[in-house]
Amino acid sequence: MIGGVVCIAAAIAGATSQDLKTGYLVGATPVRQQYALLIGVTVSTLAIGATLNLIAILANNGVMPASRSALRTAGRLTSSTEFLNSAAVPHPHLLFLGDILAVPHAVPLANVYSIGDLCIAMGVAIAVHGLAGSRLVPRQCRAAPEVSSRGSGPVVPVS
Repeated sequence: MIGGVVCIAAAIAGATSQDLKTGYLVGATPVRQQYALLIGVTVSTLAIGATLNLIAILANNGVMPASRSALRTAGRLTSSTEFLNSAAVPHPHLLFLGDILAVPHAVPLANVYSIGDLCIAMGVAIAVHGLAGSRLVPRQCRAAPEVSSRGSGPVVPVS
């Protein structure tokens, strides 16, 4: 698991540096490239979460399987026979993709969540963070403007 995370991080770092080199050759600004990468990460994270949820639902005849203990913890364990989008299925397939993470009923928004739901929430958080123009690095700590190797003077981004 940890090896997979390290490999993915190395691949993303390599792809980002390659994007920046290619962007430099075609005259793109790093800011626009970062926005494009933000869009790509957001869309792919949302798509992965939706796909994981869809796989679990299709494997269980249209119902998202939920862990009985998670439903009990969230205070959502019912014995109704009506259709529920998330329910304790007698013999669930791919339960690890189902609603297995619970927020206790004493907490606001108590519910059960799946791995796919977490991926979707991360995609939304990445999008909100990027669109809000977060300034995690103060302006004083940012690097000075680079000097162009083609001429004398700082590189001025083209809008």
